[in-house]
Amino acid sequence: MTRWLWEFPLTAFFVSFMVLLYPITVIFFPSVIDEYFLATPGLFQPVNWILSTFFHGSFSHLFNNMFFLILLGRVVEQRVGKAKWLLFYFMAGFLSVLGDWFVRGFLIGDTTPVVGASGAISGLACVAAMLSPFQFPISKSKRIPFPIFLFAWISIY
Repeated sequence: MTRWLWEFPLTAFFVSFMVLLYPITVIFFPSVIDEYFLATPGLFQPVNWILSTFFHGSFSHLFNNMFFLILLGRVVEQRVGKAKWLLFYFMAGFLSVLGDWFVRGFLIGDTTPVVGASGAISGLACVAAMLSPFQFPISKSKRIPFPIFLFAWISIY
């Protein structure tokens, strides 16, 4: 039943990890959120920039991101492998937080803290749309026609 999910272990691990991280952190360690998982524009917080790529603003934000991650992350994992999947995830998350840090922190002057999970998942969505715009992997060897580019666009939008 869940074999289709575990054929892509890195994507499945990230989805499981983030689904468990959010409620545990919110319920048991709320003070840790402000200290480590929120990146404040204009402040130099490299640890927060990386850790914010694992955190979400709400349960609906988490659900939305995990839907697109499980759908689009497996496309990237199947096409480029685990190492490049991690590279794309962290690079997109880091660049989205860094861009927000610069634009809102220095150009606009807004210091509202942000999380970077959406930026990382949007980066994977872009990669999925470029690598396989019309085919969705069901397993390592089987694909079906599917508009990946459309779901990537919806994810980014």
